[in-house]
Amino acid sequence: MNADGASGPPADSTSDALRTSEQRLRLIIANAPIVLYAFDRDGVFTLSEGRGLQALGLAPGQVVGQSLFALYCDHPEIVACCRRALAGEEFSQITQVADLYYDSHYAPVRGADGAVREVIGVSTDITQRRQAEEALRASEAQLRQLSKMDAIGRLAGGVAHDFNNLLTAILGYGELLVAQLAAQPRLKAQAERILDAANRGSGLTRQLLAFSRRQPLATRLVDVNQVVGEALHLLRRLIGEDIELRFTPAADPAWVRADPVQLEQIIMNLVVNARDAMPDGGLLGLAVGVVTVGAADRHRHGGAGPGLHGVLTISDTGCGMDQATIERLFEPFFTTKAQGTGLGLSTVYGIVTQCGGAIQVASSPGRGTTFAVYLPLTGPEAAPLATPVDVPAGMQGDETVLLAEDEADVRTLAARVLRQHGYQVIEAADGAEALALAAAFDAPLHLLITDMVMPRLGGRDLADHLLALRPGLKVLFISGYTEDTQVLLNTHAPGSAFLQKPFRLAALVQRARGLLDQA
Repeated sequence: MNADGASGPPADSTSDALRTSEQRLRLIIANAPIVLYAFDRDGVFTLSEGRGLQALGLAPGQVVGQSLFALYCDHPEIVACCRRALAGEEFSQITQVADLYYDSHYAPVRGADGAVREVIGVSTDITQRRQAEEALRASEAQLRQLSKMDAIGRLAGGVAHDFNNLLTAILGYGELLVAQLAAQPRLKAQAERILDAANRGSGLTRQLLAFSRRQPLATRLVDVNQVVGEALHLLRRLIGEDIELRFTPAADPAWVRADPVQLEQIIMNLVVNARDAMPDGGLLGLAVGVVTVGAADRHRHGGAGPGLHGVLTISDTGCGMDQATIERLFEPFFTTKAQGTGLGLSTVYGIVTQCGGAIQVASSPGRGTTFAVYLPLTGPEAAPLATPVDVPAGMQGDETVLLAEDEADVRTLAARVLRQHGYQVIEAADGAEALALAAAFDAPLHLLITDMVMPRLGGRDLADHLLALRPGLKVLFISGYTEDTQVLLNTHAPGSAFLQKPFRLAALVQRARGLLDQA
């Protein structure tokens, strides 16, 4: 019993326990990774605790006595949440303060009369989770876009392949027709019109092949600074006097492995787009820089692979684009221009991805557009790729050529022009037939001319089989496209070469003669 006869712990003991419990509670709240707060019916803070305050630059209790309506006058969504809670609604909502995201729960506290006396709130910092979710969504969107573009690219490449076979026949027979009509100027002029149309068609297929990443590239080490610098004079004439052009080069050379001609095509296409987006003039900026892409932040760089990249940025102050337009921007034949072909940006996309790079677009209506082209950075000490051997002027010969081509029109035309120049030609409709004919042929074979893609046995496998049997055989690969760019680059080794369809008859004979004359 205590002094007054009542049972129970002494008063001092109870007070100590309460103080200890209160101190423990304050310690827990002070170190909890949350923001715990309360405000009265007038919106004045009565409590502000929690370790989460540090991220906001606040100390515990710092805002007590201040009006939330004044503190968050620039955050209408937070003010609206507080008003909802003061009106008696209990709810949770994600809100944003500067670059931070919070999952906030608001709980009204009612008096005996049922009226709201104050509101207690708990906010948890979910910034990292939010960023991870946004990165995941961006990655998923990029994956969907890449899948769609790959499917369209395969279709475009297949169409270009078939079209190139047709164009090869049209160009070849057109050349023969022009030669035979030399004495009939009117008919010869009409035949030349056919050749002109076929050549324009050839340009179209090259753009489709570039988009589908099946266009062979003559890559070498180039400094992006230098390529842009050399193009500036032409770019200034291209954009007109009402557009200001600014170029900011990288501090050091930005060495990348690329086809300089196609790199110039990227620049020209993007600059023309920027010019068209500024009909009343504006600012066009070109900049070259170097950036390191990490595995975790690829989505921030257009999906570029990890490592060092040279970055070519082209930005304008034009009309900009909405998200729906951006999502279709690189599709072939999609255009927002009245006279556009819809192949400019699809060609850019194909060239960039074929070089192992990536492209990113940032734009919104009325706020201009920025394209960032990422190309893997390399060093000037790397050895340049081999280039095709120059061909001699003389084209006649008497060697034996094995010709494997599954397109009958192309095969017949090629055999005809080769025979006209003195060569002995053995024709095969595919790789398997060519292999059988070679096995039955007991005289020397000097040159294999083969399409890369054929039924039963493709050109690469055919060449491998025949080179094992006839080590000195020269090989000329021809194709409308190939899935593997490196195959094309490897064919520039001595003893082999590549000829892109559609080709002119003179090019076929010159390339064959050049190979045969190699030691």
